[in-house]
Amino acid sequence: MNLGKPPIGAPNLVHIMTYQATGEAGSAVGSRILQEIECRYGVRRSEPDDAVKFTSGSCEAYVRSIQEDDSTVLIISALSGSADRATPFAQVQADCDADMNPVLQLLPERPSSTFVIRIAEAKSLKEASNMAETYAARRLSSAGIVDGCLVSTMPSLACDQAFTTLRWELVVSPLSHHLEEASSSVWRLAGELASLASYAGRLSHLRSGRELMLKQVDASEESTQLRIDEILMELRKPAEQLKPEDLEEVLRE
Repeated sequence: MNLGKPPIGAPNLVHIMTYQATGEAGSAVGSRILQEIECRYGVRRSEPDDAVKFTSGSCEAYVRSIQEDDSTVLIISALSGSADRATPFAQVQADCDADMNPVLQLLPERPSSTFVIRIAEAKSLKEASNMAETYAARRLSSAGIVDGCLVSTMPSLACDQAFTTLRWELVVSPLSHHLEEASSSVWRLAGELASLASYAGRLSHLRSGRELMLKQVDASEESTQLRIDEILMELRKPAEQLKPEDLEEVLRE
């Protein structure tokens, strides 16, 4: 998903959330959210991007709605206006979370998927890896270099069973020390993750809609396997204990 020219500098925090058009949020969720932001923060959306820029707390915020055939993708990003390179990564993230919480409260519950991207500035690959592990407070699930960024998957990667929401949380560190290159790398990666979130959301939605059927299939398979085991036990009996009518019944079944 190409997001075009970076709308703001390299953000500190990005939320990507998807909603299915057939869900309770409906296909108009993006337009409705942008309208609420316009009213609350006194801003106007830009065309044709269907996006708004505004200030929330100390953060420069950017929200964009992308409508697809059967889903809406919302990209909510924040660039801290109070943090500098000396501010600890965890503090920057805590401040951004607090400043963006009023915006996130406007969103409908139960998205199909939620990706949270936390951007960490680091001077080296080792520092970036250590920073991500320290923030996660335990070993990372995975890490690798994608589009000029170190991408680390947090251990909290999980599916929210209560709301059938697929949730990913990642720490991303651009490897370039040039601000424009780092910003471009982050936004390019955000576009690719937006595509992944869209597909993941559709799969999560399909799975939740067929949960009962899948459970019934599992139960049926278990019952069938139990009966097969019983039949095999019958066939393992000594020959003198087997009766012709029993064999006939087994073969018929």
